[in-house]
Amino acid sequence: MGYEVYLLDWGSTGYEDKKIGLDTYIEKYLKQAVKRAIRHSGAEEITIIGYCLGGTIVSIYASIAEEAIKNLIVATVPIDFKPFIGPDKWAEGLRNGDFNIDRFIDVYGVVPPQIVERMFRAIGAPSYFTNYTMLFTRAHDHRYVDKWRRLYKWTLDRVPFAGEAYRQIANELFKENKLVTGELMIGNKKADLKNIKAKLFVVSGFRDNLILEEQSNPIMDLVSSKDKTYITFEAGHVGLALTGVFAGIVDKWVSNRSNKL
Repeated sequence: MGYEVYLLDWGSTGYEDKKIGLDTYIEKYLKQAVKRAIRHSGAEEITIIGYCLGGTIVSIYASIAEEAIKNLIVATVPIDFKPFIGPDKWAEGLRNGDFNIDRFIDVYGVVPPQIVERMFRAIGAPSYFTNYTMLFTRAHDHRYVDKWRRLYKWTLDRVPFAGEAYRQIANELFKENKLVTGELMIGNKKADLKNIKAKLFVVSGFRDNLILEEQSNPIMDLVSSKDKTYITFEAGHVGLALTGVFAGIVDKWVSNRSNKL
């Protein structure tokens, strides 16, 4: 659509990366990637887009960034971790300390992809069974079957999760909700969302069975942005991106807030 796009690949975590935390992901990887993109493009400002947990990460980054962020776009983003989709006992156990995240990380070092995949399945059930029902009813449609197989393969293609980053997300975001309280520290900087003044665009999926709207919309009141837009689109967590709809939504909003190449 005429934009210069840079995509950051975080790579696949190995056991030797178990000590990598949010500080490294944000201050080393993301910050350096933004600086490189600005330098390579010759632009003075940048628009950053984050999807799901990527939206949480770019929001944290934007709250401490020294680089010029013109537009911040986040979709299906968890900001307020108090609302929870999944078994109530999970939330209760994690918040009460019945399930010891620190011990879990100390044992595994890096969260295996199989465990990551099973957690998503447990949270998303029974929607996973709906996929099989749809496949059965449309088995005659070869294009649908081909798309279904590719999507199913993607859902199983998890990557390991760096242990220290997982520990921080579980304890400081989910358990203590520090992103909402403004107490989250990244390095020696306080990641207070009120520091964000960039133009803000937030997109939620009406049928999202993974991230609730109640988790996303609090960012609207936490930032200092004067130009901020929140919309809800009738789509699921993954469908918003896979249908190509998200690109059109972003273009409609950002085209009036960016300079022509």
